[in-house]
Amino acid sequence: MRTTINLAEDAMLLAKSLAAREQIPLGEAASRLVRRGAMAPQPPDADRPLRGRFALLPGAARSSRRSMCAS
Repeated sequence: MRTTINLAEDAMLLAKSLAAREQIPLGEAASRLVRRGAMAPQPPDADRPLRGRFALLPGAARSSRRSMCAS
């Protein structure tokens, strides 16, 4: 299928590198990379809710700032 997409420069360089290394057309290289990314296993904590920049551990009690400073 023919289409037009905008790729980030690093993604384009990866696709061009794969195309040259495998001696395949650029479109085929891009398709392979997209499929690879889509089929890659998700990290086990990918579905954990985030609090700030840190994932909460399963079953971890939520503590307030006040209770943490009371010690």
